[in-house]
Amino acid sequence: MHPTYKLESGQVVPSVTQIIGLINKPQLVQWAYNLALQGENYREVSKEAAHIGTVVHDNIAGLLCKALGEPDRIVPPGIEEEDEEARNSYNAFLKWYEDAETGKKIPLLSESSLVHEQEGYGGTLDAVFNIDGDRYLVDFK
Repeated sequence: MHPTYKLESGQVVPSVTQIIGLINKPQLVQWAYNLALQGENYREVSKEAAHIGTVVHDNIAGLLCKALGEPDRIVPPGIEEEDEEARNSYNAFLKWYEDAETGKKIPLLSESSLVHEQEGYGGTLDAVFNIDGDRYLVDFK
């Protein structure tokens, strides 16, 4: 379920995801066509990719909330044993997160909702990190 974003006045505003959804994406037609040529159903491929993304995203968010001292805000669902792609993706995140050679990473925010009062839209950022003294807005994909 996606959050509802509201201005201070209480007016509901669209999310960044809703706005981006209005943009024509001709590349997706070509992608679906290429999958069909390979005998695959684009709906099934898309559904599986979305599942993997959601599992990995939710586990990362849970880990970061715990690191921020909010362990109950988002409880990571865990990764099923047979979900190898999700496990590999999550492990790739952990490798980056724990790798001192890519900088010391301190999470500052995780899954924080924001609204732009003047432009009239809202969104939820995945994370903000302090990495070696610089701040980075991170979007997990």
